[in-house]
Amino acid sequence: MYRKFDDQLIAWKQKNNHLPLLIKGARFVGKRYSVLNFAKANYEHVIEINFELDMYMKEVFEQNVGTVIQSLKAYKLLWNAFIY
Repeated sequence: MYRKFDDQLIAWKQKNNHLPLLIKGARFVGKRYSVLNFAKANYEHVIEINFELDMYMKEVFEQNVGTVIQSLKAYKLLWNAFIY
């Protein structure tokens, strides 16, 4: 299903020095669906982290950037994160 939001995701990816992507919006309107489809089409690996279900990762993202990157690597290796 195509949405205008898909064009915004593509434009974000094409920027040379794009910032991390933060998506806000009403519940149950297709944000997750659009982002996962975009990621699957544009990247080899995709890891989905749900901060409501995974308190460990929620705490990790409250730390500094270096800690976040190291923890993501460990998360993928130790907890066998979902890769789509």
